[in-house]
Amino acid sequence: MVCLLAALTAAPAWGQGTPLVVGAVRDQNGAPVARALVRAVGTGNLETASTDSNGTFALRASGVSTLEIACAFCRTQRVSVVPGVPVVAIVHRYAALLAQTPSPSDLASLPYAHVESALALRPFTVLEDTSALVPGASLSDRGLARGGGLVLDAGVPNYDPVTNASPFLTTPQFYARGVDVRPPFDAFQYGDRAGGGTFAIDPIGEPATSATALGGDDAVFNLAESTPRGGAALGSSSNGIDLRKRIDADWTIPASSDSLLTLAASIAQGRVAPSGGSYLESSFGALRARYDRVRENDVHVQVLADRGTYDLQAGRESTALWSDVAAEIGIAPATPVGFFADLGLRSSSGLYDAREYTIPLEYAAIEQQHADAGLRVVGKDYDLSAGIAAFDIGYRRGTLGGPPLRSLVASPAVDLQLAPGRRLSARLGLAQTFRLPTVLEAYANPPFSTHLPYDRNDLASATLSYTDLRRLRVDFTAATQAVHDLDWGNVNSVGIAATWQFAPAFSARVWELDVRDSTISNRSYVAETLPKTATVGSLWITYENDARVRVDAIWRRDLLDNLADEHLDGSISAPLAPNVRWFIGTERYRRSRYVDLGIRFTR
Repeated sequence: MVCLLAALTAAPAWGQGTPLVVGAVRDQNGAPVARALVRAVGTGNLETASTDSNGTFALRASGVSTLEIACAFCRTQRVSVVPGVPVVAIVHRYAALLAQTPSPSDLASLPYAHVESALALRPFTVLEDTSALVPGASLSDRGLARGGGLVLDAGVPNYDPVTNASPFLTTPQFYARGVDVRPPFDAFQYGDRAGGGTFAIDPIGEPATSATALGGDDAVFNLAESTPRGGAALGSSSNGIDLRKRIDADWTIPASSDSLLTLAASIAQGRVAPSGGSYLESSFGALRARYDRVRENDVHVQVLADRGTYDLQAGRESTALWSDVAAEIGIAPATPVGFFADLGLRSSSGLYDAREYTIPLEYAAIEQQHADAGLRVVGKDYDLSAGIAAFDIGYRRGTLGGPPLRSLVASPAVDLQLAPGRRLSARLGLAQTFRLPTVLEAYANPPFSTHLPYDRNDLASATLSYTDLRRLRVDFTAATQAVHDLDWGNVNSVGIAATWQFAPAFSARVWELDVRDSTISNRSYVAETLPKTATVGSLWITYENDARVRVDAIWRRDLLDNLADEHLDGSISAPLAPNVRWFIGTERYRRSRYVDLGIRFTR
């Protein structure tokens, strides 16, 4: 950017000798502001300029002493111009309106120790938890998936194919530096469970150094260092009944002028021992390598391996372990119009031992091969993605024997985003997704054929949005899904969400979703169910002033043990020294109130 500004400043003229005013527009966090409108003030000159994706601009005007900068979701700002010196303008953007998923700065301020609670602030995300040791917490997009959607943990699909225990059991408190939510229309590229949405967790985050040290009801210490070449994070948390430890690292190596090799590793452990001698010990570890080459298209190759375990002692003992090895090669367009395709394979194995519960020892191997292809077209007022995937899936029982189970699964999807004007937009989606049975579901009852049963989900959804491009955004969504095979029935959901920056320092984010789930499972050993009718949502009010004092107050209704769980949570933080903030937060988690306080460092 500096080179670009210098080159533009050195340019003697544009057109008929009119000088240029050049500069860059950044928000309060230093991020570039694209498509900001820049105009001269008080010169009678009607010329305007718009910033590019890097936030830079060049305005043809003479005699300019003041610029006015306006952009979507930000306060209009005036800045002075010094002749011959590039302008660096800092505007205040209303961050609550920029993205519906909590941002990294939100995560650093929220009272939520558990990443699933922070993710469930995103509109229309259903958080279902249980006070039992397993299966634990799960998330789903609009309540569309029994047992939750897919979790991408540091780029690795993290789920238990044996019993579907929660993927959140080993993540330390206040550990995530970034989160993302992807819709069910991407499920054909990910496969199993992604029909309930995909929830991505980034433990390292953008280039920065950060640390958290908290006491009170929880003892928390996290440290992360990230650079463009790689990073590492470590963390531990405990509160007397819950102990978690984790380490993550990644390293990016330039393989050539247009290609990168990324290596990543994660290892985590957790133990929950609530009372009465019962406990749950769990672990998860993963290795990942990815090669990317960007030319006319983005070509990538990825391999990964992961392993998870848990040992449950609740009067009697049960244990489970599973492992996966996967590889994928794919191509994606680097232009607004292009084809994408992927080929991949995944080999999994899992064991469940609950003989003390008189449940037979179960072991199975799961083999998957998949291929997908599609087209993405981005126009001025629309964004269309359409694709289809084919999966060849086989289960082989390794303990009590029996014939292998096998199925061929097709998963098509269409995702259309329309924006006929900057204020109105719509998102329409059709998809057929699937959920594979756990090892227990596949073999709880003797299969009557060699056909592998799996859940088929037929989804149609629509979301309509309005924004005034300044302080308000409103979304209305409706979805219907027909489920058959492992489960039978329908899921219908309707919701509304609004974000309002009702004052420069105050924002309110509110949403409510009504879910009507009539699905009934026809498999035994299935612990996760949704109530037939549930209404969930949250009201999140944030105050943040120019002195960077921030207060968050959140009322929310989630699901706990299949019932509505309402609670009020909050936090306050403020600068203590350069790059250091003090923090106090309180949340009600599984019917108990927790208070944490300490310091958080970011540079």
